[in-house]
Amino acid sequence: MKYLRLLRYLLYGIIALAGIVLLLPVGLRRFYTAPRHPMTVLSDGWTVEYEETVTENVSFAEISSYTLNRGEALLLLHRLPEQDAPDASLMLPLGFSVYRVYLEDELIATFGDSASEAAVPQHTAFLPLPEDSGGKLLSIAMNATQNDALRLSGDVIAGSRGDLYLYWLQENAYGLFFGMFFLVYGLLLLCVSVGVRKTPGGNLSWLSAAAVLVLSGLNHLTYAEAVSYAFSDPALNTLLFGASLWLFPAALMLASASVLQGFFRKIQMYVAGGHFALALLMILLHVMGRTGGSFGSRFRLFIVLAVLETAGAVALTVLCYRREHIPFQAMSAGCGFAACGGVIHLLFFGALNRKTYGFHLGFSALTAGLLVFTGTVMLRYYLTQADYREEMRRNKKLSGIAYTDPLTGLANRARCAQYMQELDREKAKYCIINYDVNGLKKINDTLGHTQGDRFLKGFGYILKVFFKDTGLVGRMGGDEYVVFLKDADLAMGEDKADAFQVLLLKMNRAEGAAFKYEASYGVAHSDEVRSHKSDDVYRLADDRMYEMKRIVHLRNGGDGRD
Repeated sequence: MKYLRLLRYLLYGIIALAGIVLLLPVGLRRFYTAPRHPMTVLSDGWTVEYEETVTENVSFAEISSYTLNRGEALLLLHRLPEQDAPDASLMLPLGFSVYRVYLEDELIATFGDSASEAAVPQHTAFLPLPEDSGGKLLSIAMNATQNDALRLSGDVIAGSRGDLYLYWLQENAYGLFFGMFFLVYGLLLLCVSVGVRKTPGGNLSWLSAAAVLVLSGLNHLTYAEAVSYAFSDPALNTLLFGASLWLFPAALMLASASVLQGFFRKIQMYVAGGHFALALLMILLHVMGRTGGSFGSRFRLFIVLAVLETAGAVALTVLCYRREHIPFQAMSAGCGFAACGGVIHLLFFGALNRKTYGFHLGFSALTAGLLVFTGTVMLRYYLTQADYREEMRRNKKLSGIAYTDPLTGLANRARCAQYMQELDREKAKYCIINYDVNGLKKINDTLGHTQGDRFLKGFGYILKVFFKDTGLVGRMGGDEYVVFLKDADLAMGEDKADAFQVLLLKMNRAEGAAFKYEASYGVAHSDEVRSHKSDDVYRLADDRMYEMKRIVHLRNGGDGRD
């Protein structure tokens, strides 16, 4: 167990270190990297065909201000520069349109024109070019899929693929940074949650929180076009971007529902289920190519659910505050901030790909909310762990009181009964030695009960020291004690009992002894009873102890009573 705990802490350290190593290179909002190969910005010299009108020598800044409505088309033409860059590519900004890219008369790429490319449009595409593309005519045909669909943000640039991506990151490094941050710490939370014990809400609480962070990390990374760049698959980047966006509210609602109980928990679980079903529907429609570029009634339904989600998170915070559950307050406040940021993000989503200011506002609000959520989840983890450690310490103390004899410090009758049940469950081999101390009544009558207590306490101490390597030593009450010898046969039990009697004789002969101890005992082994039950073994040892006690009293001229 010790080594498993050490291994778990080592794993935490490795993940945290990996997160720091990954985050440091992109920790700055802007960073300068000189391109390794020449890049050409196609800012001027465009030919535009729009509504049967051809306009030459148009700047791309003018094209970006165009507005296309559903069904309208636009054709852009430009001759590519001669370039000797390896892995030649074209950085192309996108909007709510179907794109078809031609080199001379050859179709080399499409965006939004197939089942795998529909749904949420890309913001920027990194289009690989053939090796002999220099000097050829580039044609970009756009067909709007909704009103006010163009509004392009960015430049069309030709160059090496790696240089283009780093250039794009000059303005979008925060997407990559926070994507790595949320993804790493979401995975870290999954590992850390293994060590969390006795958490209200169970594993759902931590798994849903980790899912929120992982989904938000994936959403930020796909916004930064990391998947598109890493796998040369813009369609996959689009799918993951949309899926993470639609699944995020469901995970957030599960996280908030996990800290509640009863009616409120059920309501939030139902809302989370609605979010999840809608997310699956959108993903399915995306794969089938049925979403197009417009949200329509599905988007309005999603906004309604998002508003309900925010209201639920606020209500959750108030409820947890009134119940004075500090860890819950932390978690619920984090859910509220993340929900508000998500709602702002969604409210501006219609403008995100058409107006440049809209996306930055929505994205910043979502990121800020998620940063608060991350901090509150970690805070809740530490508060929960602190509560658990305090509860364990309190339970250990209470357990010690409940199962300890207050006079001798030995196990009491309740602990002995519990130990006997454990022996039965384990089907162990064991001996039981029952002891009855002789002379207690005489000491109580002549010296008082205080000395009688000292007498019992002293005998218990001697018994505890002598049998320290056994299973358990306890006091059953009054002047009766019991010793459990685990994994011992009958001969071993009898030998130990005889050796203890010899010790008592030696102590009684020593000068200055406060009391002279004599005890009757009985030894029984688990194999001696047919049932192998500890209660029957104990009764057999008790019968033998009383038989010995009777013989001693008769030998001393008594009547067999203490």
